[in-house]
Amino acid sequence: ISIAHNIGYFQGTSATTAAPLNLVSREQAAVLLGRSLRFQGITGAANSTFTDMQEIGGWSRGLVQEAAELGIIQGYPDGSFKPDLPITRGQMACFLVRALGTLIQEPGEQSAGGVYGNLTINTAGVKLKDTTITGNLYLTGGVGLGNLELENVTVLGKIVVCGSGEAERGEHSIILRNVTAPTMEVDSMTNQFLSIQADGLTDIGVTTVRTSAYLEDRTENGLGLQNIRLDGDPDYEGGLQLQLAGNIKDVINLTPNSGLQMAQGVAQTITVDEGALDSTVVIDDRASIKTLNLDRGTEVTGLGSISHLNINAPGSNVSMLPDILDIRPGITGNVNKNEMNNIT
Repeated sequence: ISIAHNIGYFQGTSATTAAPLNLVSREQAAVLLGRSLRFQGITGAANSTFTDMQEIGGWSRGLVQEAAELGIIQGYPDGSFKPDLPITRGQMACFLVRALGTLIQEPGEQSAGGVYGNLTINTAGVKLKDTTITGNLYLTGGVGLGNLELENVTVLGKIVVCGSGEAERGEHSIILRNVTAPTMEVDSMTNQFLSIQADGLTDIGVTTVRTSAYLEDRTENGLGLQNIRLDGDPDYEGGLQLQLAGNIKDVINLTPNSGLQMAQGVAQTITVDEGALDSTVVIDDRASIKTLNLDRGTEVTGLGSISHLNINAPGSNVSMLPDILDIRPGITGNVNKNEMNNIT
């Protein structure tokens, strides 16, 4: 209970009580499961097909709907969900089996072949090869600090990285080699700094980073982590931090009070969204950004280089001089210790 509470998927019945002997309702079970699998909840869930959706609490409705749409939980023949009804052991077993799907909990090289539904890895030291997953792939807290490798793996759903840590024994915690998926979510359950490397023919459309991480992309143009979104909690302890290296394609920072560091390599495009208030960009001496778009006033420092800088909001302070500089008419920015506007 303490672990679950500290991680954040068990909140108790009040600020000071866990009520360990109480029965668990069906909506509570769905929420516990959804939080542990890092569901974000579906907004506008009032349009659910459950006939008693209005009886489901506002605190649980989005997670219940997401679990239902993923096929993890099901209603009754009359179309209702019955959120307040105590869940049975059999129902909970069905919830878990549908959510976790195929479970890998032994280290070593493994090939699961074709997997219908989800696949969950909850131990370190696994090398998963030559596998196609029709659902989601979960890399959970049981992975520990990592040492996890995926090779020739196709995921038709999404990859959710909610376990692992920083580099261990000189290697990245998670290595993606020839891995294909439409989306990946990096969301540590314990806010542990995550380290992920993509190489070979890896091709992932959108990578959403919600907790601090290091991403290294060693793939060619047109492959790899195609679009990276820093989209986490603005109140993240110490500020959300994203470090990047390698051949980075397209990055957007949406998170206030966050830091983005281009540590090494080349980034094609990095955009600081207007919602990323009080965020920073650091470009190290072995790194460069081809196009940097500042849609919010941003502090940009480091010894690296910028090919094309677009300043679209007041309040930016950029320490280096780019090759090409565009400033939106009507605003100014401090560039290379000089106050500049669209004319200068």
